[in-house]
Amino acid sequence: MKPPDLNPYQPPSASPVSGADSRVEQDRAIHLKTESSLKIGIPAVLILTALIVGFLSFGLSRSGISVLPLGSVIVFLLPIMSLGMIAAAVGSAMLAPWSRWMITAVSAAMLLISLLSINLIGIGVFTYFLVLVNGRKASRVLRSDYRAVIAATPHMRYKTPKGPVIALVVLLLVLAAIIWWGIASR
Repeated sequence: MKPPDLNPYQPPSASPVSGADSRVEQDRAIHLKTESSLKIGIPAVLILTALIVGFLSFGLSRSGISVLPLGSVIVFLLPIMSLGMIAAAVGSAMLAPWSRWMITAVSAAMLLISLLSINLIGIGVFTYFLVLVNGRKASRVLRSDYRAVIAATPHMRYKTPKGPVIALVVLLLVLAAIIWWGIASR
């Protein structure tokens, strides 16, 4: 005969994971979305922006703007800005602790440029980067001891929703069509 206190449909009262492991998994679960943004989102946007700034710099240098005193400064600073964005993107993808300051510097500079040019998308994106990178969760993810948390929980992954992925593919296709149209119309 069964004891009356055993209910086969009752959820387990204790976690099947040991105490130390469950704390590590909870820490990773709390920071997983921020980790994904730092590893994938920020580097993707920074590299795309670096490519645009690099092409802009090349185009401006070929247009003759460097004859003007301010034009030569702009043509000189844009490639440096582009290289800084690439360095910040690589550091962010590696979750390097120094990438926090690189992303902050690049985002602040791009935010200033976006404010001066009244670029609402740039203002929104780079303000978000500044808030994300200088937040509490990002400071935890970018610490060197967080790598041990990642190594202890390789089974935990962030599942990207399908909506942003579809939007990114559409955006890239539109960008490719604009570039193709620009090249074909010459």
